[in-house]
Amino acid sequence: MSELTIKKLALSFGLFSFGFVVIGSIISGATFYTAFLRGSAAILLFGGAAFGLLSLMVEGKNTEPVPETNKTTESENG
Repeated sequence: MSELTIKKLALSFGLFSFGFVVIGSIISGATFYTAFLRGSAAILLFGGAAFGLLSLMVEGKNTEPVPETNKTTESENG
């Protein structure tokens, strides 16, 4: 997964959260301004969390395994 894919996924998750929170707030009786502020906080919180977690997951997968060294034991040497 590339860095661009991570950014796209985090942005889409944040925008979905924004819309969900705004619509839920308006249905619950909040004013549009209050709903917009809650949605803005949601996009920062959930989009940032998605970006951070996906970055950590990709960083962990990009590490190359350490090659094994051929260690000889005393019984093999004679």
